[in-house]
Amino acid sequence: MGQLQHSARGLRRGINNKPVGVRQKTKMRIITFPLWKRVRLQIIVCMFLTGIILASWGYFYITFSQTYQEANQTWKSHIERIEIKSVGDSVSEVAPQKTESTKQPEAAEADQITSAPPSEIEKLIRKIWNNEEEAKIAIAVAKSESHLNPKSIGDQHLKFYKDGKEYGASYGVFQIRHLEGRPDPSQLLDPEFNVKYAYELYQKSGFYPWSQFKNGNYKKYIASI
Repeated sequence: MGQLQHSARGLRRGINNKPVGVRQKTKMRIITFPLWKRVRLQIIVCMFLTGIILASWGYFYITFSQTYQEANQTWKSHIERIEIKSVGDSVSEVAPQKTESTKQPEAAEADQITSAPPSEIEKLIRKIWNNEEEAKIAIAVAKSESHLNPKSIGDQHLKFYKDGKEYGASYGVFQIRHLEGRPDPSQLLDPEFNVKYAYELYQKSGFYPWSQFKNGNYKKYIASI
């Protein structure tokens, strides 16, 4: 009986080529490539990555190059508009200065204002000042302010309005500014009233209320008086 069992075991071992009750271990097979194949694969991968990098760089270069050109053109156009505007503003600012430097003081807006020849106004100033030396300075200041024009209106750019009334402009022979508490323009445009009111200001503050005295422009008229 024991011999038969031993024979049967040997037969099974011959058929399956493995011992009964023992598991056959599976061995993993590692696939290896020859060296030249590995090198070629690495070269292909490098060429592929290089192509992607070059394509990306070319795309961004073209895109940003166009954007830069458009931005540069827009900036140049903006600068040109600014320069043209600056030149236009400079011309508009220079032109009025030339006009103001060559024109005489503006005439009064009132129609019925008493006027007198310059010689009569000089006599009036001498009479009211009653001092020849001071009168000469007063006449020189008046000539520098208005050229002895009783209808002269200046400082138009200093006009302002309060309670519906206009203030700020200068009127008459001595270019007295119309401010709150001072006489109306119609009174200041009367040569005799203007000279008398100027004398009142002179008695309070000397000739310092007049800018033509402070800046010395009146001196060029002294010799001709």
